[in-house]
Amino acid sequence: LLLQIATDDADATVRAADGSQLAALIVRPANAAALPARRQFTVYANDDWAWGDAKRMAAHGYAGVVAYTRGKGRRSTDAIVAWERDGEDVVAVIDWIAAQPGSDGRVGMFGGSHIGYVQWAALKHRPKALKAIAASATLAPGIDVPMEGGIFLNFMYPWPFYAASNRSLDDA
Repeated sequence: LLLQIATDDADATVRAADGSQLAALIVRPANAAALPARRQFTVYANDDWAWGDAKRMAAHGYAGVVAYTRGKGRRSTDAIVAWERDGEDVVAVIDWIAAQPGSDGRVGMFGGSHIGYVQWAALKHRPKALKAIAASATLAPGIDVPMEGGIFLNFMYPWPFYAASNRSLDDA
């Protein structure tokens, strides 16, 4: 499938309700009519992964959109805030996607871990354009993270440094 990637799609930004800037990227199939969008909203800011994910979505006939948590991604200038505002921020992105030229107004979300959690956080706000979610391995803060059954999970020690210490990911 031939993909069309417009230059502005690599540098998309979405304004949250309070004016914060959320970074996003979009990939659409070439010469497509209005499409539903499949999207991810993630704290795992890595443009290489994001482009790959968006291209896979577009290869299956969707407008592929990946947006980042507040403060993540090279295009966001705000402070990094994971978890706290993700529900309302993802709704701003969903509404933005639905209003874009080439969108048929329907948005679906998929993914696991923090990406799965954000899908449930979005549903709490009941965005009109969100038509489907496919959440897996979701996190439930206070229930299974940072501990499960009274046992602190080891992956939680490095996670804040890995995912939330800079605009991308900190592999060190």
